[in-house]
Amino acid sequence: MSTTTQHIVVDSSGNKKIVSAEAIQINDIFDQQTRARMVEHMNEDHVAAMVDYCQYAEIDLLPPNTTPSMLDIGSNGFVIKLGTQKIMFEFETACHSALEARQALVELAKKARAVEKSL
Repeated sequence: MSTTTQHIVVDSSGNKKIVSAEAIQINDIFDQQTRARMVEHMNEDHVAAMVDYCQYAEIDLLPPNTTPSMLDIGSNGFVIKLGTQKIMFEFETACHSALEARQALVELAKKARAVEKSL
């Protein structure tokens, strides 16, 4: 039995659409070491935030208790893997430094948690 990877892009407002694999494009302005550190940090310390991002975009954590993991990050957004899905979350504005990317991730987490509290 083969599993097909589903590719999703989520814009900064939480709207999602299914796309081809080619549509998931990270602008890799960060050097490889910086990207690797950022991805590792998210996967080690911020899984809950990635769960919140998925819930913000109304993406089910299936199978139940599936843990998202970040695959890549760039100036235009980041990609997480969730089961057989690859999901690109677009930043509202382009990030030109690791600090700006961090701030964009924090803002998205705040937005996601605000929506969660209003439900």
